Amino acid sequence: MRPLIVSFTLWLAALPAFAQDTLGLAAPEAVVQSGLLKHILPRFSLKTGIRVVHDPEGAQVLTDAPPGLPVFEGGGAVYYLRLPDGKRAKTIWRLDGV
Repeated sequence: MRPLIVSFTLWLAALPAFAQDTLGLAAPEAVVQSGLLKHILPRFSLKTGIRVVHDPEGAQVLTDAPPGLPVFEGGGAVYYLRLPDGKRAKTIWRLDGV
């Protein structure tokens, strides 16, 4: 029984490694320079097991102009997330007025 518990524990510990993908996120220079991505992306990765990195050529684009899913407001602008063709985002939360 003990080897089974150890094996199961090791298997559970390895699950995030199997699920981890790396996604590139292109963002406006103002957002990059603000330090927001350095603050949020590691926390997102820890919570979801999905690694997101700033990549100017990334398939996902954070922009201050529609179309896209509104994700946050700051500095007098609303920022939208555009996903690659055929991908859909699920709205998890919404900010008031966005």
